[in-house]
Parts: sequence; C-alpha cells; structure tokens
Amino acid sequence: MADQGTSIFLISSDMSEINLVLDRIIVIYDFEIKRDLKNNRNYEVMSTRIINWIHN
Repeated sequence: MADQGTSIFLISSDMSEINLVLDRIIVIYDFEIKRDLKNNRNYEVMSTRIINWIHN
C-alpha cells in the first residue's frame, strides 16, 4: 500500500504491534512530535529508541 501512496494512521502503545505492522513510526508524546523514523523491524532496537525519545 505504501508503494501506491496509501497511508494508515495507527495509534498504539503495543510495541510488538508497532514493530510488526508499521513501515514508518512517528513518536508523539505530550501532543508533540518527538521523532519520525523508518522502522528497521528490529524489536529491541526500535522499542529502545522509542522509549528514549519519549523520555528525553
């Protein structure tokens, strides 16, 4: 779908779901975009990055 320019907006706090489903992740915390990144599908790396961006 992404190749065709289609986007789906998903709100989730489930890290495994985020890692499996999304190609691109936008981290929003306290109504502010903290980071916009491409998902590399490595659960440990991505979940650590997301948590760090939320709390820094």
